[in-house]
Amino acid sequence: MSHTAGNTYFENQVQTASPQKLHWMLVDAALRDARRAEESLLKNSPIQASADLAHAEAIIAEILCAMRRDLAPELVDKCQAIYGFILRSLSDAHLKDDLGALQGAIRVLAVEHETWRMAVENAAAKKPSSAPAPHLAFDSSAVSSGFSFEA
Repeated sequence: MSHTAGNTYFENQVQTASPQKLHWMLVDAALRDARRAEESLLKNSPIQASADLAHAEAIIAEILCAMRRDLAPELVDKCQAIYGFILRSLSDAHLKDDLGALQGAIRVLAVEHETWRMAVENAAAKKPSSAPAPHLAFDSSAVSSGFSFEA
């Protein structure tokens, strides 16, 4: 598959994805970046780790900004606490090359990743393809295009 065909395929995946799948894709990209940063720190490559951490931080910041408290205040408060922890841990790792903080963020991201994977599977199994997606407390249209899922 050519690079252009790969981009077209990916764009189609994003444009046709349910809100749950879009969120899962964002968490997946942040987790992938965090794991690459961990590898870079373990290999004593802080410059590469910095780039991966910056990308992961941008994704998590976008997730936080897209939360709509007016839709589900208690749920959003809990989610903001989780994603706030992840963002603070990634920032600590980024600013201080703190491997422990990064590994803490990776553990939480891995749980989020699995949770959202199951949500995507459950939503796909429960709804006919023509039914609208259930409303989430995240506004997927609020996510900017200032970063990519893949680095």
